[in-house]
Amino acid sequence: AVGLLVAGIILFTLGDVASMPSFSPIGIVLITAALCIDAITSNFEEKVFFRVKNPSSHSEVLLFASLFGSIWSFASVYLTGELAPAIAHSMANPQVVPSIMVFSVLGYASVSFILGMIKFFGATEAEIVKSCRKVLSIVISFILFPKALNWKYIAGFVTVVGSIAWTFQLKQEKIKAKEAAKAAEAA
Repeated sequence: AVGLLVAGIILFTLGDVASMPSFSPIGIVLITAALCIDAITSNFEEKVFFRVKNPSSHSEVLLFASLFGSIWSFASVYLTGELAPAIAHSMANPQVVPSIMVFSVLGYASVSFILGMIKFFGATEAEIVKSCRKVLSIVISFILFPKALNWKYIAGFVTVVGSIAWTFQLKQEKIKAKEAAKAAEAA
């Protein structure tokens, strides 16, 4: 199912190549890497934080994820020399600071919702919801920023939706198999 999702995204990208004059293949590599890391992260979080004897709370996971993310971000902008220009820009344009704060709060809420889905429903369901959100974002982008549709966009959309449906079906089969195994043990 992951391979099908990646194939769908590659088809979308090839659709962009056909309709846009400038294209960098590094984008395909980055999107593929992001998808793989995203899937690994969700499964890691489910197993390490929530499916243990003493599960972590949302607050604990968010605290440490935000703390480590902040440390990495600060180190990155400091070491690349981007910290001073960023501070200077914020001081010269104070109207951007509230936007940054709103963006941060919404990011926190987003991570909180994802962790809640992982905790209460599992990594697979969280990935299905995240994939549906990505598909919806693409559909909205086509509505807001019209561009010529070609067969690669349509094939990519169908492939991505197919991968989501397949993932959901595989999860349902896994649940049924677990229930059958429990029923067999009880008998």
